[in-house]
This record gives sequence, C-alpha cells and structure tokens, in this order.
Amino acid sequence: MYMKDGEPVDKHADQKLLYSLWKELFILDIQFKFVGPDIVDTRIGKMNYAQLSEDSKSCNKAERLEKLVAEYQPDIVLLDIVKCDDTLKSDYSKSWASVITDMLQANSNVKIILSKTGLGSEYVSHIAGLPMTSGMPSNDRILWVDSNITFESVHKKQFSDNKSNETCVVGEKAKVWADGITRLVHKTTKAYTPQIYSYKAIAEGDSLTLHVFEDRKLKTASVKPAIVFFFGGGWSYGTPLQFYRECSYYASKGYVAIAVDYRINFLHHTTPFHSFDDAKDAIRWIKKHAQELHVDSTRIVAAGASAGGQLAAALGTVSNISEGDTESYIPDLLLLYYPVIDNSPLGYGPKLMKDNYQKISPLHNINSKTPPTLLLVGTKDQYVPVETCEAYKAKMDSLGIDCELHLFEDLGHPLFLYREPLTSIFYEIRKYTDAFLQKHGYY
Repeated sequence: MYMKDGEPVDKHADQKLLYSLWKELFILDIQFKFVGPDIVDTRIGKMNYAQLSEDSKSCNKAERLEKLVAEYQPDIVLLDIVKCDDTLKSDYSKSWASVITDMLQANSNVKIILSKTGLGSEYVSHIAGLPMTSGMPSNDRILWVDSNITFESVHKKQFSDNKSNETCVVGEKAKVWADGITRLVHKTTKAYTPQIYSYKAIAEGDSLTLHVFEDRKLKTASVKPAIVFFFGGGWSYGTPLQFYRECSYYASKGYVAIAVDYRINFLHHTTPFHSFDDAKDAIRWIKKHAQELHVDSTRIVAAGASAGGQLAAALGTVSNISEGDTESYIPDLLLLYYPVIDNSPLGYGPKLMKDNYQKISPLHNINSKTPPTLLLVGTKDQYVPVETCEAYKAKMDSLGIDCELHLFEDLGHPLFLYREPLTSIFYEIRKYTDAFLQKHGYY
C-alpha cells in the first residue's frame, strides 16, 4: 500500500509515479498488488493507493492509518511523508512516531518503508524511537529510504532529450521505493532485461519501442522464429510489460520474442486505427531488420490479448493493398487470446471504429491469406461471445485454414489478470499455445 501524506498528489505526477513503481516491481517478477481506498488512472488502468491529507490532525490521521492497515492488511506500507516547516519538524516527527507505532500494532506482520523527505535526518530518531541508518533497516519491520529527489539530483544521469524533468524525477523516485521493497523481500535481480529498439517516431520527439527478448546462450540456428505480442486495454490503456513473462519463456525456447508498444488513447489521444497503423509498422520494421534481430522473416507469429488480439488478428486479415510500404505486414501464424474480433455495430469498439468496421474488423476481413489461428476465449466473455468465435472459425474452416477454438468454461474477459498473482489459467493458456506452435512446426 502506497500512502501519501500532505496535499493531494498532482494527478499527472501520481499517475507516473505509481505506474513507474509498478513497472520496477514487475520487471523484478515480484508478485504483488496495490491496495487502498483511493484511485488514480494510469496507462495500465486504475491503481489503488491511500491519500492521507484529508485531516491535518495527527490523531485523526493516526486513526485513519490504523483503519487502513487493519482493513487492507497490507504486507508492506510505503509511507511518503510530506515536507514540513523546519520549526515544526521535531513535534511533527514525534507525532509520527506514535502513528507508526500504532500501525505496527494494528498489523503484526506489516512492514513499513518510510520516506525521510519531510523530516530530515536530525529528527527521524523520534520515529518509533529508532535511529535511521543510511537506508538500512532500522529493525526487521521499518526501512528508511530517501525519496527527496529533484531533477538537479539526477541531472548527471543520461536521459534522452524527449524525457521531461518530471519524468526523470518520478522514475528515480520509483526506483528508490522499489529498491526498498526488494531489500525487504530479498529479491534484487531483474527477471526481465529486454533490448529496447525504437521502431517509429511519433509526436513531440517521442518514439514507439519494441521490447526484444532473445536467449543468445542457446545453440540454435542463426535465425529464429519470432513471436510478437500486442498488449490489451481497449486501445486506450496497456503496456508491453503485460507479455514480459511470455516473452521470457519463449526466448528460452529458441524464439526471438517481442513485446510491442503502440499508441493508446490514454497517452496519445489516438483511435484504434492509429494503433493498427503502429502494429503494421512494427511487423514491417521487424522484417526489415530481421538480420539484426536474428529473426526468420518467413516465420513470424503475431499474438495478442483483447484489443491486442484484435490488432494481431487484423494483421492477418485486413489487406495491405494500396499502402505505400511494399513490405508485407501479414504474419505467418496467429495466437489470439480473448480477442475483440467483431468491430461491427453489433460488436465491440468505439463508434468511429464501428462506423468504419470494414477497414479493421477481423471477422469481416478473413481471406485466403489469413494465417492459421489459435483462438482462446471464456464462455462468459462479455465482449467476445462464443457465437462470434464460432462464426470466425466457420469462415476459416470454409477456406481450409486451420483455426483451433478452445473455450474456457465459466471464465470471462480477461481469462486472467496479468497485474495480479498468476493462476493456473496462465499455464493452461501456455499449454494450448505450445501445442499449436508445435503443430505448425515452430518448435
């Protein structure tokens, strides 16, 4: 649980901080979930935290903190204490000592990571009667970190020109908090370390990236099949990190596995048509740079979940005739996880998409060049009805193209939540995926 004391956080900075912290922990493959009564919208959707500025009185704040710890039972609390006037620091720190002691008593298992930003090292000894020891645990339940980071304190680092001062500061703060958590859970080695390639320049000097996983220790052919993942989120939210687990796994099996970042409405105020343009450009870039990436350009698998599944499916169904780039974006195999494949007025998508569904709806563009397809969906999916999937398969069957449809009984949309601890469904999806890849000679 991330708890912020003081004035409500600037929503823009808060979005970046919580997402950046989530990203740092996800890369470490730490199983976690943010909890709390307050919500902020981020690029991966809504995230929970606790804002403590509703009442400045320490007694009321202490009562609120105790209730939060008792109600949510967090394993770790990140307590970000606001800066205060130097003349008040001594009394302020003493009051926090009482508050934190009560928190520890309210939950005998909770551990607290405490920012000394608002206190200053000369006053932190008041907190629970424990001295601060330069970032090391004061005891087995309290850890001090210094999140008092300004742009000046990180300016010597090499940041790209298109990153704002705020982005730099927020990123460094997230790393400080993540470092504290890793010390408490004793996990400090990054699980995921992809190579990042820019494949497309967009507005304001920014660019879209490919997150490329390859196990170069494997003794395989000089070129490998590629599996390219597109994240879900309704073309409005999402992150390529959604498929880091899958990318790491398939890289270990001899693939070049790639997670694609593409434009989304939350960040770029774009439509699904922009997202599809990015998906096409990503595949084209991969083919043009196949030698550099060690990719067999004749064996490219497109995969995706939900809206990302729609993008993957559209790559294999929507014709690229009359486009300026002569490089084909059509993949050789499709892996579709609960994909929103019907974008007609009766299907899923924003009005702009439905009004122009013939240009982008996979169900309505299946053709003789559509690749073999694996389709996984829950029987209670509110966005992808079983009947729609059966109609998709029937069209594929009529053209003599392999289309496997597997239904997950009583499951909805999505089949599992990638932001929460994994369930057996994750591994069942992998089982079907592996079997389909093997069936088509990709193992």
